[in-house]
Amino acid sequence: MLGVDEIGADDGFADCGGDSLGAMRIVSRILRETSVRIEVPELLERQTVAAVADLVDVRRDEPRT
Repeated sequence: MLGVDEIGADDGFADCGGDSLGAMRIVSRILRETSVRIEVPELLERQTVAAVADLVDVRRDEPRT
């Protein structure tokens, strides 16, 4: 998705060549594959794969309204 062959849990979005269009693609894919909505600024704030995964886990556990 970012044109990088391998990305580790501690790799940063910007460090992997991420830009605003890539961020939109990633949050869209996260929603499609996990049914968890995160916003682009949240992705950019957290940066690493591990931090975004933690946010997805937290959101998945929240009660839906």
